[in-house]
Amino acid sequence: MARSELISLTGEVMTRLDERLYKVLLPNGHELLGHLGEKVKRDSTRCLPGVRVSLELTPRDLSRGRILKVLE
Repeated sequence: MARSELISLTGEVMTRLDERLYKVLLPNGHELLGHLGEKVKRDSTRCLPGVRVSLELTPRDLSRGRILKVLE
């Protein structure tokens, strides 16, 4: 899939479900599952409930996304 087809969004972490899996709330009210990307794995301790994150979604599956970075 081409990089230009990815959808970039921001959201807020609601809960931590697993070691690298989080429930994220989007500004439009939808909830999705977000997993940590490779560069964010080191900063997983900063990925707490209430923190805003930057996400990438594919048009194929809008219920899952990759967390790219933790926004301050």
